[in-house]
Amino acid sequence: MNVPVHIHSVPAVRGQINANTTAKQRILLATLILMAVQQLLLVVVPLGTQALFHKPYTWKTIFATNLTQWDGQWLLQIAQSGYMNLAHTAFFPLYPGVVRIVDDVTRLGYSASALLISLVCLAVALYVLGLWMYEQFNLHTSLLGLTMLALFPTSFFFRAAYTESMFLALSVTAVYLSSHRHFFAAGTVVALAALTRNTGALLDIVLLWDYVNSRSMGWTFWKASWWRKVDVNVAGLFFPAVALLLFFIWLKFHTGYFLAFLHAEQVWHRTFGLPWMTIGSSVFQLFQRQQLSNLPYHLLEVGSLCLVLLALGYGLSSARRSSHQMGNYLYLILVLWVCTTAPAKSGNGLHQWDYLLSMSRFVLMMYPVFAYLANAIHRKSTAISLAAVSVVLSCVVYGAFCVGVFIA
Repeated sequence: MNVPVHIHSVPAVRGQINANTTAKQRILLATLILMAVQQLLLVVVPLGTQALFHKPYTWKTIFATNLTQWDGQWLLQIAQSGYMNLAHTAFFPLYPGVVRIVDDVTRLGYSASALLISLVCLAVALYVLGLWMYEQFNLHTSLLGLTMLALFPTSFFFRAAYTESMFLALSVTAVYLSSHRHFFAAGTVVALAALTRNTGALLDIVLLWDYVNSRSMGWTFWKASWWRKVDVNVAGLFFPAVALLLFFIWLKFHTGYFLAFLHAEQVWHRTFGLPWMTIGSSVFQLFQRQQLSNLPYHLLEVGSLCLVLLALGYGLSSARRSSHQMGNYLYLILVLWVCTTAPAKSGNGLHQWDYLLSMSRFVLMMYPVFAYLANAIHRKSTAISLAAVSVVLSCVVYGAFCVGVFIA
């Protein structure tokens, strides 16, 4: 049988391969440049605060102490001594566990090991996220989205002894694998993400959506024909649940509580609030009489929330066009729900509410936000202006963090 040969098919395929190779090279270059720019800011800003506030800094302070404050100290304690009390269980075990392993192998010390892990994870996160955005949207969206993320005002947490960079690296890797239908591998990575932060298990919604669509199953799960389409790859979707179950059983034996991390929230003075009540109270708080020093902090939180809501608006069209994006869109909604249901008491004597506590950190791990917003920005002048504003705000926010102001 004669097979028709399309003379233009081979050049077209070669052209696409070359285009993909060039795009990957540009994404890698952007990753390296953005990390270099971020490192420059992490050095210049403390030197600027030194001159402004006459606060002496050493190189150890710049490269280590500044980046191991607040939650970083708790994570380093867990890495060194394990879960010593109920308050520690608010932090999930993977990041401090890896810090301990790296320190055992390298003998760098816990702080240096933690910062090295964050550095490597950030490089992985930016590159894989760039690949995912390129495949889902285009190269412009990929490069702009990476820039927006790397220069976000609180992006210094990616370089700190915090879980942000590890969680983002695991999240985008899982989503990238899922988009290529590697469900066993994706499920394994989601399990690791679930052991890094309590919202990691929510990534399973992306895997579920991709799996159902990869099998052309639809959502008629009440029919026998639907179940006949299930294959062995569905097992990957259960890996996160198994990992969490094992961790919860360990918590039960170690602390007496199956869900100890929920009890630990009381130690951190967190309570439960419905999202619309939390958001409404936070916005109302801006117009109440408060100390002037608190206003920038609350503006940062509300501004971060507005960014997520804006991304939800722009991302709806992408979710409608792509089954894969619908899973990511639903994930974003679920994470936003969790982040807006845990207001906390703060201040001396716990006299003040912090309704959107850590929202400016949580947004860093909501990768669809930066993809959807970048995809909506087409003008180069808008992108340049946005990057400039981000750099200025990054300097201000990190400068405040360096002098001991609580951020997120």
